[in-house]
Amino acid sequence: MNKRKDNMKKIGLLLIATGFLFACDPVEERMDMGTMTVTEADLAKVTATPVMRDSEENPGTQVRSNYIHLNSEGIAALSSWFYGTGTFTGTNGVVQVVVPGRQTLTFTALGPDGTKLTRDIEIEVDECFDVAPQWGYLCGTGSRVWTWNEDESGAVWGNGGYIGNTAPGWWTVSIDDVGGQVAGEGKGATMEFSVVGSSFTKTRTDGSQQNGSFKFSYTGDDVVMNGDAVWAEGTLTINGASVLVGINPNAGNAPYDTYHILRLNDQYMNLCAPEPGAGSWGTAWFWQFKAK
Repeated sequence: MNKRKDNMKKIGLLLIATGFLFACDPVEERMDMGTMTVTEADLAKVTATPVMRDSEENPGTQVRSNYIHLNSEGIAALSSWFYGTGTFTGTNGVVQVVVPGRQTLTFTALGPDGTKLTRDIEIEVDECFDVAPQWGYLCGTGSRVWTWNEDESGAVWGNGGYIGNTAPGWWTVSIDDVGGQVAGEGKGATMEFSVVGSSFTKTRTDGSQQNGSFKFSYTGDDVVMNGDAVWAEGTLTINGASVLVGINPNAGNAPYDTYHILRLNDQYMNLCAPEPGAGSWGTAWFWQFKAK
């Protein structure tokens, strides 16, 4: 009996403790965001200033570089900056634009009360430093239009060996036939790459367009080797769109969005995308373009 009484006491204590646990309201710490708002007067305080550097083209001369110091300190708001090829979030930092000339940066302030205001700030860049030349190849001085390269070979699109061929090598499609793969994306169709918003526009021969954005890089991680030789030198990714006839016919014409850059210069651009799981000399698709 004593043992039973002891057990009943333990159960009673457990129920009391459990009841206490569930009866307590959770403690909340609420941050009072207040009713502060961001105003046009606040936006006037925002600055975007090119960093001065010694010119490489004219030694001994100070020029406005493509490194831009952004400052929105003192504004009670979440600050973000769109500078053409990317977005910086913060109140103080330095970003890099990739072409010289007049640039427009867009500052956005989001106040604690939800107020959202923007301001465009124009700057002038005299000289660019530390920019991969491929930006100029792809986008020219701001934007550049590309189309099929029918100048160098009979094939502008087709398949071949991954990390092997550098152009269509197995099934090859000419400029006269490539339009049969995707309506309107054959001879006369174009693609435009612009540093403003890193925007991409594909224009078909019927005038219809597909819009997206792009990013590309030339880091060591992007380089693909074939033995001791560089086979691919970078990566191009297109969001929301694809290049002309950017499809995998063996996967129901599924669109590609990421491409190896096999060649990119002031005249020509060769791209490749492997089929899923392809290893060396597995099936890949190849595109050959030229600048207009």
